[in-house]
Amino acid sequence: MKAGFQQPPLPLSDTSPEAQKVQIDLLSAAGLQRRFALVRSLSEMASALSMRAIRRANPHDDENQIKIRYARLHYGDELANRLAEYMNRNAT
Repeated sequence: MKAGFQQPPLPLSDTSPEAQKVQIDLLSAAGLQRRFALVRSLSEMASALSMRAIRRANPHDDENQIKIRYARLHYGDELANRLAEYMNRNAT
């Protein structure tokens, strides 16, 4: 980067201020149950997309290996190792 040149800051959102106000108004008007349902839905979608990405990146892994990879990525080595031990103990 050349001296004296400053890159303009990136916008924090690609949503227009008008659309953002509508979204905030809708969320504010929604009841607690509706807001919780939206959060839950977004969380489930993020989890499902993560699992799908892990499956695509590791097509030869079985479902237990995928779950362990997911646990390692999202919760760390200790929990993933404990999950693997649990799965091994309970394999039939």
